[in-house]
Amino acid sequence: MPYLIQVAEKPNTRHIFDETLEAHREYLQPYITKMLATGALLEDDGSRAGGAIIIMDTESRSEAEDYINNDPLTLAGIFESITITKWRRFIYNGEMMPEMEQF
Repeated sequence: MPYLIQVAEKPNTRHIFDETLEAHREYLQPYITKMLATGALLEDDGSRAGGAIIIMDTESRSEAEDYINNDPLTLAGIFESITITKWRRFIYNGEMMPEMEQF
């Protein structure tokens, strides 16, 4: 089962985020095939809400932890909190997962 990683940014760290973004994008490259979804949380007006969600296709909590703990954004200290939760697909890409049909 994949893992959902949710991060919340500390206030007033946008400048650190901007300075670290390119390193974050480079770090992400080898993991792209493991990412089911990833992106920033937004306010209704489309502005950044100071956090993100990542759904990583891995059976290993330690791989999810290693990924987020070594992300340049984490190392730069911008996150106030990091939550890692095992996630079960119920509906995915517009289809109910066959193993969930009994629910």
